[in-house]
Amino acid sequence: MPLSYRLLISSVLIAALSACGTAGGGTPLQPSALPARRATTAFQVLYNFQGGPTDAAGPNAVVEGPAGTMLGTSSAGGHIHPRDCKMTGCGTIFEFNGSTERPIYLFQPQPSGYSPAGLLLHNGVYYGVAAGGVHNMGAVYSLSQNGSGNWVVTTLYSFKGAPADGSEPNGLFYIGAGGAIFGTTRMGGSGTSCLFTSTGCGTVFELQPPAQTGGPWTESLLHSFQGSPDGAGPDSSVVRKAGSFYGTTEFGGASKLCPAVLGCGTIYKLTVSGSTATEQVVHSFYVDRSSADGVWGGALTDGGDGKLYGTTRFGGGSQGCEVEPEVHGCGTFFSFTLGRGKKSQLTTRYAFAGGQDGELPGVLSGTASSGFYGATAYGGSPACFDGCGTIFHMTPSGGEQLLHVFSGSDGRTPNGPLLSIGSKLYGTAEAGGTAACSCGTLFELQQQ
Repeated sequence: MPLSYRLLISSVLIAALSACGTAGGGTPLQPSALPARRATTAFQVLYNFQGGPTDAAGPNAVVEGPAGTMLGTSSAGGHIHPRDCKMTGCGTIFEFNGSTERPIYLFQPQPSGYSPAGLLLHNGVYYGVAAGGVHNMGAVYSLSQNGSGNWVVTTLYSFKGAPADGSEPNGLFYIGAGGAIFGTTRMGGSGTSCLFTSTGCGTVFELQPPAQTGGPWTESLLHSFQGSPDGAGPDSSVVRKAGSFYGTTEFGGASKLCPAVLGCGTIYKLTVSGSTATEQVVHSFYVDRSSADGVWGGALTDGGDGKLYGTTRFGGGSQGCEVEPEVHGCGTFFSFTLGRGKKSQLTTRYAFAGGQDGELPGVLSGTASSGFYGATAYGGSPACFDGCGTIFHMTPSGGEQLLHVFSGSDGRTPNGPLLSIGSKLYGTAEAGGTAACSCGTLFELQQQ
């Protein structure tokens, strides 16, 4: 995530991470759940990022590229800019062809932005977001190859910030059949009753493609979050299900048990009809102190079985990873059954215990039939402060298998989502590796 957003929540994160426990083994919360165990896997590092002005640093996920390649973004490395990215570089888009890596685009704060996050392929064109842009509030860009085979980045839209527009766009979004982009911004909009006050509580936006090639994209705000009892700080994209959009917010909601961030987060439903959008909070995390509910919701994933699945960064009831005096736990895995209004139901399936089991789970990939794959940013090996992170597999009922525990030299702080190609998984770790800069790794994982 961009540095400005990290700074806003750094005091909360530092307090939470410094208190994480060391006991291994999570808490399966359903009778059918399997005990946590290590699976037999083959793991290898494909590339150690070198950073500096000519290579990427801080990679944050990969997607399939053309002709058997992979493309990815990095939040650092590349161009040095004296104002916005003078220490680590402004970020890159890189390509890996199975044996070699090369940056194919080096970001600059304006107009394309800096610190890019994620890529999504639609009809032969890749789309992504970055901080910076024309107004320094974030931008959406496209990546495509021209007739000569060279990669070209085009800035499609630059956000303007609160109160009339969003800021800090998230790295994942949904693209409709007509090419419209639906996404969220962590801040911006008209809301002020949240942690971010005058900078806005976050938005859901729609970007419509131009009627003619090369024309301007048109943006409209579908919803401005208001904090409490509405959500605040959406940190994920929206998922389309049963004719509506669903998503999560990290903060806000009806809970009074996370006072430092003004709410423990929500799951919301957004129904769009023409130019009108109606938002409804269908779950507020951790309203009841006696529950095993998580806090700070992460991205939702369509399980293909009529349910949505997701993770929370904290909560779940384990005694490690204290977020606030009344909020404990190292994150959860949950299922969410869609219903009408309050008939929607969230079930916590697994609570991460921290330490060897991992903590701060991130974005999931997979389906209910295959199970879900994900990474925890911390926990696992004690070789790193608070652990180097893990890769896990989770059944829909909450049976966890640890597929890999990072040790630092093979990566640290893995992120996601993981990319599945055939029988193998591919992903990146934001830091660690064997380069002197500890600039991160690209890895491959195959379950035996």
